[in-house]
Amino acid sequence: MFKTRPRAEWLELLQANGVPCAPVGPREPWFAGDAVAAGEARVTLEHPELGPVHMPNVPSRLSVTPGSVRHLAKPSTATPGPSARPSAHRRQ
Repeated sequence: MFKTRPRAEWLELLQANGVPCAPVGPREPWFAGDAVAAGEARVTLEHPELGPVHMPNVPSRLSVTPGSVRHLAKPSTATPGPSARPSAHRRQ
């Protein structure tokens, strides 16, 4: 549905009707921004094959139980099952 109008037109229409909205842009400019770095919204973890992996941190900090990103998921050695294969979604 959103492809039927340009982004600017949707924003104007939604905002005129009191819908809180904002454009979504590419990840890179947001991720490289000063606000993200200052707010500790970015974390870098080391991957054994890929090297440093930059990713968003936990967005909220609770005083008693603060969350954090401590490790990356381990690489899977399992063979993907039928649901992970694109052909599994085709009708036969």
